[in-house]
Amino acid sequence: MATLFKKVVSFFKTTLAQGMSSSQTTMTLNAIPAGNIEYPNWFVIEPNSANEELVYCPTAPTVKTFSGVVRGVDPTLDTDAAGTGVAHAGNVDVIMAPTHRQHNSLVEVLMGVSALPAVPKLPAARTISDVRHVVDKEYADAMVASGYTAFYVTQNGAAPSLTVNVAAGEYVKSDGTIAYFTGAAAVVVLASQTNYVEMDGAGAVTVNQSGFTSGRFSLAVVITGVATISSISDRRCLMGQNDGTVDKVRTWGNAQTFPANLLLINSDPATANEAVRKSYLDALLNVGDGSDGAFSQSSGTTTWNTALKFIYQFTSFDLTGTAILTLGANLKNQPIIVFVQGNLTITSSGNPAIQLSGFGGAGGGGGAVNTKGGDGTPGAQIISYQSQGIGGTPGTSQGNGGGGGASCNNNGVVGSGAGGTVGAAGLGNKITNIASLSKLLAILSCGAGGGGGGGDPANAAGGAGGDGGGCIIFIVGGNINITAKMYANGVAGTVGATSGSDYGGGGGGGAGGSIAVLYLGSVTANTPTIQVSGGVGGSGGSTFPGGAGGDGYSVVQKINSKILGI
Repeated sequence: MATLFKKVVSFFKTTLAQGMSSSQTTMTLNAIPAGNIEYPNWFVIEPNSANEELVYCPTAPTVKTFSGVVRGVDPTLDTDAAGTGVAHAGNVDVIMAPTHRQHNSLVEVLMGVSALPAVPKLPAARTISDVRHVVDKEYADAMVASGYTAFYVTQNGAAPSLTVNVAAGEYVKSDGTIAYFTGAAAVVVLASQTNYVEMDGAGAVTVNQSGFTSGRFSLAVVITGVATISSISDRRCLMGQNDGTVDKVRTWGNAQTFPANLLLINSDPATANEAVRKSYLDALLNVGDGSDGAFSQSSGTTTWNTALKFIYQFTSFDLTGTAILTLGANLKNQPIIVFVQGNLTITSSGNPAIQLSGFGGAGGGGGAVNTKGGDGTPGAQIISYQSQGIGGTPGTSQGNGGGGGASCNNNGVVGSGAGGTVGAAGLGNKITNIASLSKLLAILSCGAGGGGGGGDPANAAGGAGGDGGGCIIFIVGGNINITAKMYANGVAGTVGATSGSDYGGGGGGGAGGSIAVLYLGSVTANTPTIQVSGGVGGSGGSTFPGGAGGDGYSVVQKINSKILGI
Protein backbone atom coordinates (compact mmCIF):
# COMPACT_ATOMS: atom_id res chain seq x y z
CA MET A 1 0.00 0.00 0.00
CA ALA A 2 1.11 3.54 -0.67
CA THR A 3 1.85 5.10 2.70
CA LEU A 4 1.39 8.68 1.53
CA PHE A 5 -2.11 8.00 0.25
CA LYS A 6 -3.17 6.18 3.40
CA LYS A 7 -2.55 9.36 5.32
CA VAL A 8 -5.08 11.00 3.03
CA VAL A 9 -7.83 8.38 3.22
CA SER A 10 -7.43 7.35 6.85
CA PHE A 11 -10.12 9.58 8.29
CA PHE A 12 -10.07 7.64 11.56
CA LYS A 13 -7.40 5.74 13.49
CA THR A 14 -7.72 3.61 16.61
CA THR A 15 -6.45 0.28 17.98
CA LEU A 16 -7.80 -3.23 18.53
CA ALA A 17 -9.35 -3.69 21.95
CA GLN A 18 -8.30 -7.32 21.96
CA GLY A 19 -6.42 -9.78 19.80
CA MET A 20 -8.01 -11.53 16.82
CA SER A 21 -7.43 -15.01 15.42
CA SER A 22 -6.96 -15.40 11.66
CA SER A 23 -10.55 -16.63 11.19
CA GLN A 24 -12.42 -14.51 13.75
CA THR A 25 -15.39 -12.62 12.28
CA THR A 26 -15.92 -10.14 15.12
CA MET A 27 -13.68 -7.14 15.66
CA THR A 28 -13.73 -4.94 18.78
CA LEU A 29 -12.05 -1.53 18.66
CA ASN A 30 -11.00 0.79 21.46
CA ALA A 31 -12.90 3.60 19.73
CA ILE A 32 -15.30 3.98 16.79
CA PRO A 33 -15.82 6.91 14.41
CA ALA A 34 -18.12 9.63 15.65
CA GLY A 35 -20.85 11.24 13.60
CA ASN A 36 -23.08 9.85 10.85
CA ILE A 37 -20.84 7.12 9.41
CA GLU A 38 -22.28 5.01 6.59
CA TYR A 39 -21.78 1.28 6.37
CA PRO A 40 -20.58 -1.02 4.81
CA ASN A 41 -17.03 0.24 5.30
CA TRP A 42 -13.45 -0.99 5.22
CA PHE A 43 -10.67 -1.05 7.83
CA VAL A 44 -6.98 -1.85 7.59
CA ILE A 45 -5.45 -3.67 10.58
CA GLU A 46 -1.72 -3.08 11.25
CA PRO A 47 -1.20 -0.81 8.22
CA ASN A 48 2.26 -0.60 6.60
CA SER A 49 3.45 -3.83 8.21
CA ALA A 50 3.94 -7.46 7.25
CA ASN A 51 0.62 -8.22 9.01
CA GLU A 52 -1.37 -5.59 7.11
CA GLU A 53 -4.90 -6.89 6.44
CA LEU A 54 -7.89 -5.28 4.69
CA VAL A 55 -11.24 -6.24 6.27
CA TYR A 56 -14.81 -5.50 5.17
CA CYS A 57 -17.44 -4.55 7.75
CA PRO A 58 -20.91 -4.91 6.21
CA THR A 59 -22.88 -3.40 9.12
CA ALA A 60 -22.52 -0.75 11.79
CA PRO A 61 -20.96 -1.83 15.09
CA THR A 62 -22.83 -2.73 18.27
CA VAL A 63 -21.17 -0.48 20.83
CA LYS A 64 -17.58 -0.99 19.62
CA THR A 65 -17.86 -4.47 18.12
CA PHE A 66 -18.32 -5.21 14.40
CA SER A 67 -19.97 -8.52 13.49
CA GLY A 68 -19.78 -10.50 10.25
CA VAL A 69 -16.36 -9.06 9.37
CA VAL A 70 -15.00 -10.41 6.07
CA ARG A 71 -11.32 -11.22 6.55
CA GLY A 72 -8.36 -11.04 4.20
CA VAL A 73 -10.04 -9.02 1.42
CA ASP A 74 -7.80 -8.75 -1.65
CA PRO A 75 -7.04 -5.01 -2.16
CA THR A 76 -6.32 -5.56 -5.87
CA LEU A 77 -9.79 -6.88 -6.70
CA ASP A 78 -13.06 -4.98 -6.89
CA THR A 79 -14.85 -7.54 -4.73
CA ASP A 80 -15.22 -8.10 -1.00
CA ALA A 81 -14.69 -11.84 -1.05
CA ALA A 82 -13.03 -13.40 1.97
CA GLY A 83 -9.37 -14.32 1.65
CA THR A 84 -6.78 -15.51 4.14
CA GLY A 85 -6.94 -13.71 7.47
CA VAL A 86 -3.99 -12.80 9.69
CA ALA A 87 -3.80 -13.14 13.47
CA HIS A 88 -3.39 -9.80 15.29
CA ALA A 89 -2.43 -8.90 18.83
CA GLY A 90 -4.41 -6.47 20.95
CA ASN A 91 -3.76 -2.70 20.76
CA VAL A 92 -2.32 -2.76 17.21
CA ASP A 93 -3.26 0.13 14.92
CA VAL A 94 -6.51 0.07 12.92
CA ILE A 95 -7.43 2.72 10.33
CA MET A 96 -10.66 3.35 8.45
CA ALA A 97 -10.33 3.58 4.66
CA PRO A 98 -13.79 4.72 3.51
CA THR A 99 -12.66 5.42 -0.07
CA HIS A 100 -11.70 1.76 -0.47
CA ARG A 101 -8.54 0.17 -1.78
CA GLN A 102 -8.66 1.04 -5.46
CA HIS A 103 -7.32 4.55 -4.85
CA ASN A 104 -4.27 3.11 -3.07
CA SER A 105 -3.51 0.88 -6.05
CA LEU A 106 -3.74 3.86 -8.41
CA VAL A 107 -1.37 5.89 -6.27
CA GLU A 108 1.14 3.03 -6.22
CA VAL A 109 1.20 2.97 -10.01
CA LEU A 110 1.57 6.75 -10.29
CA MET A 111 4.37 6.73 -7.71
CA GLY A 112 6.21 3.94 -9.55
CA VAL A 113 5.84 1.50 -6.65
CA SER A 114 4.04 -1.09 -8.77
CA ALA A 115 2.61 -1.56 -12.23
CA LEU A 116 -0.79 -2.69 -13.46
CA PRO A 117 -1.04 -5.16 -16.38
CA ALA A 118 -0.48 -3.42 -19.75
CA VAL A 119 -0.03 -0.04 -18.03
CA PRO A 120 3.50 1.44 -18.29
CA LYS A 121 5.11 3.02 -15.22
CA LEU A 122 8.06 5.36 -14.83
CA PRO A 123 11.26 3.35 -14.27
CA ALA A 124 12.93 4.02 -10.93
CA ALA A 125 16.10 5.33 -12.65
CA ARG A 126 13.97 7.63 -14.80
CA THR A 127 15.82 6.48 -17.92
CA ILE A 128 13.82 6.48 -21.12
CA SER A 129 14.40 3.12 -22.79
CA ASP A 130 11.09 2.81 -24.59
CA VAL A 131 8.96 5.53 -26.22
CA ARG A 132 5.87 4.13 -24.47
CA HIS A 133 7.20 4.96 -21.01
CA VAL A 134 5.36 7.53 -18.94
CA VAL A 135 7.44 10.68 -18.43
CA ASP A 136 6.78 13.12 -15.59
CA LYS A 137 6.92 16.88 -16.11
CA GLU A 138 10.18 17.32 -14.20
CA TYR A 139 11.96 14.83 -16.44
CA ALA A 140 10.45 16.28 -19.63
CA ASP A 141 11.44 19.83 -18.67
CA ALA A 142 14.99 18.73 -17.93
CA MET A 143 15.38 16.67 -21.10
CA VAL A 144 17.57 18.37 -23.74
CA ALA A 145 16.54 18.14 -27.33
CA SER A 146 19.37 15.74 -28.12
CA GLY A 147 17.83 13.26 -25.67
CA TYR A 148 15.31 12.40 -28.37
CA THR A 149 17.15 12.10 -31.65
CA ALA A 150 14.42 11.19 -34.18
CA PHE A 151 14.00 14.00 -36.78
CA TYR A 152 16.49 16.15 -34.84
CA VAL A 153 17.82 19.00 -37.07
CA THR A 154 21.51 19.90 -36.75
CA GLN A 155 24.00 21.98 -38.68
CA ASN A 156 25.73 20.08 -41.49
CA GLY A 157 29.47 20.31 -40.91
CA ALA A 158 31.44 23.09 -39.29
CA ALA A 159 30.75 26.80 -39.81
CA PRO A 160 30.40 28.49 -42.19
CA SER A 161 27.48 26.35 -43.40
CA LEU A 162 24.03 26.90 -44.89
CA THR A 163 22.92 23.26 -44.88
CA VAL A 164 21.33 21.08 -42.17
CA ASN A 165 20.94 17.37 -41.44
CA VAL A 166 17.72 15.68 -40.29
CA ALA A 167 18.07 12.51 -38.18
CA ALA A 168 16.18 9.30 -38.98
CA GLY A 169 13.08 8.19 -37.06
CA GLU A 170 9.62 6.61 -37.14
CA TYR A 171 6.41 8.56 -37.77
CA VAL A 172 2.67 8.01 -38.26
CA LYS A 173 1.39 8.41 -41.82
CA SER A 174 -1.99 9.88 -42.70
CA ASP A 175 -3.49 6.38 -43.04
CA GLY A 176 -2.46 5.55 -39.46
CA THR A 177 0.42 3.22 -40.38
CA ILE A 178 3.97 3.54 -39.01
CA ALA A 179 6.69 4.55 -41.48
CA TYR A 180 10.48 4.81 -41.11
CA PHE A 181 12.30 7.97 -42.24
CA THR A 182 15.91 7.23 -43.21
CA GLY A 183 17.13 10.78 -42.57
CA ALA A 184 18.24 13.63 -44.80
CA ALA A 185 21.66 15.23 -45.20
CA ALA A 186 22.81 18.62 -46.48
CA VAL A 187 19.35 20.15 -46.76
CA VAL A 188 19.83 23.70 -48.05
CA VAL A 189 18.54 26.71 -46.07
CA LEU A 190 18.54 30.25 -47.51
CA ALA A 191 20.92 32.95 -46.28
CA SER A 192 19.67 35.85 -44.14
CA GLN A 193 16.23 34.22 -43.66
CA THR A 194 14.00 32.48 -41.14
CA ASN A 195 13.78 28.97 -42.58
CA TYR A 196 10.98 26.55 -41.64
CA VAL A 197 12.14 22.93 -41.96
CA GLU A 198 9.29 20.41 -42.24
CA MET A 199 8.38 16.94 -43.55
CA ASP A 200 5.36 15.72 -45.48
CA GLY A 201 3.50 12.44 -45.00
CA ALA A 202 5.66 10.71 -47.62
CA GLY A 203 8.87 11.49 -45.74
CA ALA A 204 10.11 14.33 -47.97
CA VAL A 205 11.90 17.21 -46.16
CA THR A 206 11.18 20.71 -47.46
CA VAL A 207 12.18 24.24 -46.46
CA ASN A 208 10.25 27.49 -46.88
CA GLN A 209 10.48 31.02 -45.49
CA SER A 210 6.79 31.80 -44.84
CA GLY A 211 5.87 29.37 -42.03
CA PHE A 212 4.98 25.79 -41.30
CA THR A 213 2.53 24.21 -43.75
CA SER A 214 -0.75 22.68 -42.59
CA GLY A 215 -0.70 18.91 -43.06
CA ARG A 216 3.07 18.56 -42.59
CA PHE A 217 5.25 17.77 -39.56
CA SER A 218 7.20 20.68 -38.15
CA LEU A 219 10.88 19.94 -37.49
CA ALA A 220 12.86 23.13 -36.82
CA VAL A 221 13.18 26.89 -37.34
CA VAL A 222 16.62 27.76 -38.74
CA ILE A 223 17.72 31.43 -38.66
CA THR A 224 20.65 32.26 -40.92
CA GLY A 225 23.10 35.09 -41.56
CA VAL A 226 24.92 35.90 -44.81
CA ALA A 227 26.95 32.69 -44.77
CA THR A 228 26.28 30.92 -41.49
CA ILE A 229 23.50 29.47 -39.36
CA SER A 230 22.73 31.72 -36.39
CA SER A 231 20.36 29.38 -34.49
CA ILE A 232 18.31 26.19 -34.78
CA SER A 233 15.06 25.98 -32.74
CA ASP A 234 13.65 22.50 -32.29
CA ARG A 235 9.96 22.37 -33.29
CA ARG A 236 9.40 18.60 -33.38
CA CYS A 237 6.28 16.99 -31.97
CA LEU A 238 7.24 13.96 -29.93
CA MET A 239 4.06 12.23 -31.13
CA GLY A 240 2.84 13.23 -34.57
CA GLN A 241 -0.90 13.31 -35.18
CA ASN A 242 -1.96 10.65 -37.66
CA ASP A 243 -3.43 13.18 -40.07
CA GLY A 244 -0.12 15.07 -40.21
CA THR A 245 -1.46 18.25 -38.62
CA VAL A 246 1.36 20.58 -37.58
CA ASP A 247 2.32 21.18 -33.93
CA LYS A 248 -0.27 18.89 -32.35
CA VAL A 249 0.16 15.83 -30.20
CA ARG A 250 -1.25 12.73 -31.83
CA THR A 251 -4.91 12.27 -30.86
CA TRP A 252 -6.62 9.13 -29.60
CA GLY A 253 -9.13 9.31 -32.43
CA ASN A 254 -12.27 7.27 -31.80
CA ALA A 255 -10.70 5.16 -29.08
CA GLN A 256 -11.82 7.54 -26.33
CA THR A 257 -15.43 8.35 -27.13
CA PHE A 258 -18.37 8.39 -24.73
CA PRO A 259 -20.84 5.55 -25.30
CA ALA A 260 -24.42 6.66 -25.79
CA ASN A 261 -25.65 5.01 -22.61
CA LEU A 262 -23.49 7.38 -20.56
CA LEU A 263 -25.23 10.46 -21.89
CA LEU A 264 -27.28 12.46 -19.42
CA ILE A 265 -30.76 12.92 -20.91
CA ASN A 266 -33.21 15.48 -19.62
CA SER A 267 -36.52 13.66 -19.14
CA ASP A 268 -38.72 16.74 -18.73
CA PRO A 269 -41.78 15.90 -20.91
CA ALA A 270 -42.50 19.58 -21.42
CA THR A 271 -39.38 20.06 -23.54
CA ALA A 272 -38.45 19.08 -27.07
CA ASN A 273 -35.85 16.76 -25.55
CA GLU A 274 -38.65 14.32 -24.69
CA ALA A 275 -38.59 13.08 -28.27
CA VAL A 276 -34.85 12.48 -28.02
CA ARG A 277 -35.36 10.68 -24.73
CA LYS A 278 -38.03 8.40 -26.16
CA SER A 279 -36.01 7.61 -29.26
CA TYR A 280 -32.94 6.87 -27.18
CA LEU A 281 -34.75 4.61 -24.72
CA ASP A 282 -36.54 2.79 -27.55
CA ALA A 283 -33.17 2.16 -29.17
CA LEU A 284 -31.80 0.72 -25.94
CA LEU A 285 -34.51 -1.93 -26.09
CA ASN A 286 -33.09 -3.24 -29.38
CA VAL A 287 -31.00 -5.42 -27.15
CA GLY A 288 -28.52 -8.17 -27.79
CA ASP A 289 -25.24 -8.23 -29.62
CA GLY A 290 -26.17 -10.99 -32.07
CA SER A 291 -23.28 -13.13 -30.81
CA ASP A 292 -25.26 -16.37 -31.33
CA GLY A 293 -25.89 -15.54 -35.00
CA ALA A 294 -29.14 -16.30 -36.81
CA PHE A 295 -31.43 -19.00 -35.42
CA SER A 296 -33.20 -20.90 -38.21
CA GLN A 297 -34.84 -24.33 -37.83
CA SER A 298 -37.52 -25.80 -40.10
CA SER A 299 -37.55 -29.47 -39.02
CA GLY A 300 -36.54 -31.80 -36.20
CA THR A 301 -36.22 -31.02 -32.50
CA THR A 302 -33.69 -28.47 -31.25
CA THR A 303 -32.80 -28.94 -27.58
CA TRP A 304 -31.08 -26.11 -25.72
CA ASN A 305 -29.15 -27.82 -22.96
CA THR A 306 -25.92 -25.89 -22.38
CA ALA A 307 -25.33 -25.56 -18.63
CA LEU A 308 -25.39 -21.96 -17.37
CA LYS A 309 -26.39 -20.57 -20.79
CA PHE A 310 -29.66 -18.87 -19.92
CA ILE A 311 -29.34 -15.90 -22.32
CA TYR A 312 -29.35 -16.24 -26.11
CA GLN A 313 -28.51 -13.35 -28.45
CA PHE A 314 -29.57 -13.85 -32.07
CA THR A 315 -29.55 -11.59 -35.10
CA SER A 316 -32.86 -13.13 -36.21
CA PHE A 317 -35.09 -16.01 -35.08
CA ASP A 318 -36.99 -18.40 -37.41
CA LEU A 319 -38.79 -21.52 -36.11
CA THR A 320 -40.75 -22.71 -39.14
CA GLY A 321 -41.92 -25.83 -40.97
CA THR A 322 -42.31 -28.66 -38.42
CA ALA A 323 -39.43 -27.69 -36.12
CA ILE A 324 -39.71 -27.99 -32.33
CA LEU A 325 -37.69 -26.11 -29.71
CA THR A 326 -37.36 -27.55 -26.21
CA LEU A 327 -34.93 -27.60 -23.26
CA GLY A 328 -32.68 -30.19 -21.64
CA ALA A 329 -32.08 -31.09 -18.01
CA ASN A 330 -29.26 -28.53 -17.64
CA LEU A 331 -31.75 -25.70 -18.10
CA LYS A 332 -34.59 -27.07 -15.98
CA ASN A 333 -36.17 -24.44 -13.71
CA GLN A 334 -34.21 -21.60 -15.32
CA PRO A 335 -35.90 -18.63 -17.03
CA ILE A 336 -34.59 -18.36 -20.59
CA ILE A 337 -34.15 -14.90 -22.14
CA VAL A 338 -33.86 -14.67 -25.93
CA PHE A 339 -32.67 -11.40 -27.46
CA VAL A 340 -33.42 -10.98 -31.17
CA GLN A 341 -31.93 -7.99 -32.96
CA GLY A 342 -34.09 -8.39 -36.06
CA ASN A 343 -37.37 -10.18 -36.79
CA LEU A 344 -38.97 -13.10 -34.91
CA THR A 345 -40.87 -15.77 -36.86
CA ILE A 346 -42.52 -18.72 -35.06
CA THR A 347 -44.85 -20.44 -37.54
CA SER A 348 -43.94 -24.11 -37.07
CA SER A 349 -46.77 -26.65 -37.08
CA GLY A 350 -44.97 -28.68 -34.40
CA ASN A 351 -47.32 -29.74 -31.63
CA PRO A 352 -46.18 -27.67 -29.84
CA ALA A 353 -43.49 -25.67 -31.61
CA ILE A 354 -42.05 -24.53 -28.27
CA GLN A 355 -42.25 -27.15 -25.50
CA LEU A 356 -41.41 -26.00 -21.96
CA SER A 357 -44.06 -27.99 -20.07
CA GLY A 358 -42.56 -29.57 -16.96
CA PHE A 359 -39.35 -27.48 -17.14
CA GLY A 360 -40.08 -25.51 -13.98
CA GLY A 361 -39.65 -26.41 -10.32
CA ALA A 362 -39.60 -30.11 -9.50
CA GLY A 363 -42.59 -31.64 -7.75
CA GLY A 364 -42.16 -33.08 -4.26
CA GLY A 365 -41.82 -36.81 -3.85
CA GLY A 366 -44.78 -38.84 -2.66
CA GLY A 367 -44.69 -39.71 1.02
CA ALA A 368 -43.89 -43.27 2.02
CA VAL A 369 -46.27 -45.15 4.31
CA ASN A 370 -47.14 -42.94 7.29
CA THR A 371 -44.78 -40.22 5.97
CA LYS A 372 -45.30 -36.62 4.86
CA GLY A 373 -45.00 -35.94 1.14
CA GLY A 374 -42.07 -33.87 -0.11
CA ASP A 375 -42.43 -30.13 -0.74
CA GLY A 376 -42.25 -28.93 -4.33
CA THR A 377 -39.34 -26.82 -5.60
CA PRO A 378 -39.96 -23.06 -5.99
CA GLY A 379 -40.17 -21.81 -9.56
CA ALA A 380 -37.04 -19.84 -10.49
CA GLN A 381 -37.79 -16.20 -11.26
CA ILE A 382 -35.75 -13.33 -12.66
CA ILE A 383 -36.22 -11.21 -9.55
CA SER A 384 -37.40 -13.55 -6.77
CA TYR A 385 -38.89 -17.00 -6.15
CA GLN A 386 -42.49 -18.15 -6.03
CA SER A 387 -43.70 -20.43 -3.24
CA GLN A 388 -43.73 -24.16 -3.83
CA GLY A 389 -46.58 -26.57 -3.14
CA ILE A 390 -46.33 -28.15 0.34
CA GLY A 391 -46.45 -31.90 0.77
CA GLY A 392 -49.45 -33.58 2.41
CA THR A 393 -49.10 -35.56 5.66
CA PRO A 394 -50.52 -38.91 6.78
CA GLY A 395 -54.11 -38.61 7.92
CA THR A 396 -55.94 -40.67 10.51
CA SER A 397 -57.16 -43.11 7.91
CA GLN A 398 -55.61 -42.11 4.59
CA GLY A 399 -52.82 -39.92 3.22
CA ASN A 400 -53.61 -36.26 2.61
CA GLY A 401 -53.18 -34.65 -0.82
CA GLY A 402 -50.23 -32.39 -1.58
CA GLY A 403 -50.74 -28.69 -2.30
CA GLY A 404 -50.57 -27.32 -5.84
CA GLY A 405 -47.55 -25.23 -6.81
CA ALA A 406 -47.81 -21.46 -7.30
CA SER A 407 -47.30 -19.85 -10.69
CA CYS A 408 -45.93 -16.40 -11.33
CA ASN A 409 -49.41 -14.95 -11.12
CA ASN A 410 -51.71 -17.45 -9.36
CA ASN A 411 -51.81 -19.41 -6.13
CA GLY A 412 -51.95 -23.18 -6.09
CA VAL A 413 -54.92 -25.07 -4.67
CA VAL A 414 -54.72 -26.56 -1.19
CA GLY A 415 -54.62 -30.34 -0.96
CA SER A 416 -57.55 -32.28 0.52
CA GLY A 417 -57.71 -34.74 3.39
CA ALA A 418 -59.01 -35.65 6.80
CA GLY A 419 -56.84 -35.92 9.87
CA GLY A 420 -53.21 -34.83 9.84
CA THR A 421 -52.29 -31.72 7.79
CA VAL A 422 -53.28 -31.21 4.18
CA GLY A 423 -50.71 -29.80 1.76
CA ALA A 424 -50.68 -26.00 1.78
CA ALA A 425 -50.94 -24.24 -1.57
CA GLY A 426 -48.07 -22.20 -3.00
CA LEU A 427 -48.65 -18.44 -3.07
CA GLY A 428 -48.08 -16.48 -6.26
CA ASN A 429 -47.60 -12.71 -6.69
CA LYS A 430 -50.90 -11.64 -8.23
CA ILE A 431 -50.25 -8.69 -10.56
CA THR A 432 -52.92 -7.71 -13.04
CA ASN A 433 -51.92 -4.20 -14.13
CA ILE A 434 -48.77 -4.52 -16.20
CA ALA A 435 -47.93 -0.82 -16.30
CA SER A 436 -44.17 -1.16 -16.66
CA LEU A 437 -41.53 -3.56 -17.86
CA SER A 438 -40.17 -3.87 -14.33
CA LYS A 439 -43.53 -5.21 -13.09
CA LEU A 440 -43.70 -7.57 -16.03
CA LEU A 441 -40.26 -9.01 -15.32
CA ALA A 442 -41.22 -9.27 -11.64
CA ILE A 443 -43.90 -11.87 -12.36
CA LEU A 444 -42.36 -13.86 -15.21
CA SER A 445 -41.07 -17.10 -13.76
CA CYS A 446 -40.99 -20.84 -13.98
CA GLY A 447 -43.92 -22.57 -12.29
CA ALA A 448 -43.34 -24.12 -8.85
CA GLY A 449 -43.54 -27.86 -8.27
CA GLY A 450 -46.57 -29.35 -6.54
CA GLY A 451 -46.28 -30.95 -3.11
CA GLY A 452 -46.17 -34.72 -2.77
CA GLY A 453 -49.14 -36.55 -1.32
CA GLY A 454 -48.88 -37.88 2.23
CA GLY A 455 -48.54 -41.61 2.78
CA ASP A 456 -51.39 -43.66 4.24
CA PRO A 457 -50.81 -44.40 7.95
CA ALA A 458 -50.73 -48.15 7.32
CA ASN A 459 -50.14 -49.41 3.78
CA ALA A 460 -50.15 -46.97 0.79
CA ALA A 461 -47.63 -44.35 -0.36
CA GLY A 462 -48.62 -40.88 -1.58
CA GLY A 463 -48.31 -39.67 -5.15
CA ALA A 464 -45.52 -37.34 -6.30
CA GLY A 465 -46.19 -33.70 -7.06
CA GLY A 466 -46.08 -32.53 -10.66
CA ASP A 467 -43.26 -30.37 -12.06
CA GLY A 468 -43.96 -26.73 -12.91
CA GLY A 469 -43.84 -25.21 -16.38
CA GLY A 470 -40.77 -23.46 -17.78
CA CYS A 471 -40.24 -19.79 -18.65
CA ILE A 472 -39.08 -18.16 -21.90
CA ILE A 473 -38.93 -14.43 -22.67
CA PHE A 474 -38.33 -13.08 -26.19
CA ILE A 475 -37.17 -9.45 -26.47
CA VAL A 476 -37.34 -8.54 -30.15
CA GLY A 477 -35.92 -5.48 -31.87
CA GLY A 478 -37.82 -6.02 -35.13
CA ASN A 479 -41.18 -7.39 -36.28
CA ILE A 480 -43.01 -10.52 -35.11
CA ASN A 481 -44.87 -13.26 -37.01
CA ILE A 482 -46.29 -15.85 -34.58
CA THR A 483 -48.91 -18.50 -35.42
CA ALA A 484 -47.55 -21.58 -33.61
CA LYS A 485 -48.33 -23.45 -30.40
CA MET A 486 -46.17 -22.64 -27.37
CA TYR A 487 -46.63 -24.64 -24.15
CA ALA A 488 -45.26 -24.14 -20.64
CA ASN A 489 -47.83 -26.11 -18.66
CA GLY A 490 -47.47 -27.57 -15.21
CA VAL A 491 -47.50 -31.36 -14.92
CA ALA A 492 -50.34 -33.19 -13.18
CA GLY A 493 -49.75 -34.67 -9.74
CA THR A 494 -49.38 -38.44 -9.46
CA VAL A 495 -52.23 -40.59 -8.17
CA GLY A 496 -51.79 -41.90 -4.62
CA ALA A 497 -51.21 -45.61 -4.22
CA THR A 498 -54.06 -47.97 -3.26
CA SER A 499 -53.70 -50.97 -0.98
CA GLY A 500 -57.01 -52.57 -0.17
CA SER A 501 -59.03 -49.90 1.61
CA ASP A 502 -55.93 -47.75 2.25
CA TYR A 503 -55.10 -44.81 -0.01
CA GLY A 504 -52.10 -42.50 -0.27
CA GLY A 505 -52.80 -38.84 -0.87
CA GLY A 506 -52.56 -37.49 -4.42
CA GLY A 507 -49.66 -35.27 -5.46
CA GLY A 508 -50.29 -31.56 -6.08
CA GLY A 509 -50.16 -30.29 -9.64
CA GLY A 510 -47.22 -28.23 -10.88
CA ALA A 511 -47.87 -24.56 -11.64
CA GLY A 512 -47.93 -23.14 -15.13
CA GLY A 513 -44.86 -21.25 -16.33
CA SER A 514 -44.46 -18.06 -18.37
CA ILE A 515 -44.20 -17.21 -22.08
CA ALA A 516 -43.60 -13.60 -23.11
CA VAL A 517 -42.85 -11.91 -26.43
CA LEU A 518 -41.89 -8.22 -26.14
CA TYR A 519 -41.23 -6.48 -29.45
CA LEU A 520 -40.33 -3.06 -30.81
CA GLY A 521 -41.43 -3.38 -34.43
CA SER A 522 -44.74 -4.23 -36.06
CA VAL A 523 -46.95 -7.33 -36.25
CA THR A 524 -47.21 -9.55 -39.30
CA ALA A 525 -49.26 -12.13 -37.38
CA ASN A 526 -50.04 -12.58 -33.70
CA THR A 527 -52.27 -15.68 -33.44
CA PRO A 528 -50.29 -18.11 -31.26
CA THR A 529 -51.81 -20.86 -29.12
CA ILE A 530 -50.15 -20.35 -25.76
CA GLN A 531 -50.75 -22.73 -22.86
CA VAL A 532 -49.43 -22.00 -19.35
CA SER A 533 -51.98 -24.01 -17.36
CA GLY A 534 -51.38 -25.47 -13.93
CA GLY A 535 -51.38 -29.25 -13.66
CA VAL A 536 -54.32 -30.98 -12.00
CA GLY A 537 -53.87 -32.68 -8.66
CA GLY A 538 -53.43 -36.42 -8.59
CA SER A 539 -56.31 -38.36 -7.09
CA GLY A 540 -55.81 -39.95 -3.69
CA GLY A 541 -57.61 -43.26 -3.82
CA SER A 542 -61.27 -42.38 -3.56
CA THR A 543 -61.23 -39.21 -1.51
CA PHE A 544 -58.05 -37.14 -1.02
CA PRO A 545 -56.59 -35.70 -4.27
CA GLY A 546 -53.78 -33.18 -4.43
CA GLY A 547 -54.45 -29.52 -5.19
CA ALA A 548 -54.15 -28.13 -8.71
CA GLY A 549 -51.20 -25.91 -9.64
CA GLY A 550 -51.82 -22.24 -10.37
CA ASP A 551 -52.06 -21.09 -13.98
CA GLY A 552 -49.05 -19.24 -15.36
CA TYR A 553 -48.76 -16.00 -17.30
CA SER A 554 -48.33 -15.21 -20.99
CA VAL A 555 -48.07 -11.93 -22.87
CA VAL A 556 -47.30 -10.69 -26.38
CA GLN A 557 -46.83 -6.95 -26.15
CA LYS A 558 -45.23 -4.06 -27.99
CA ILE A 559 -42.79 -2.18 -25.79
CA ASN A 560 -41.30 1.30 -25.88
CA SER A 561 -39.89 3.86 -23.50
CA LYS A 562 -43.31 4.44 -21.90
CA ILE A 563 -43.73 0.88 -20.62
CA LEU A 564 -40.38 1.16 -18.87
CA GLY A 565 -42.13 3.36 -16.35
CA ILE A 566 -39.30 5.91 -16.49
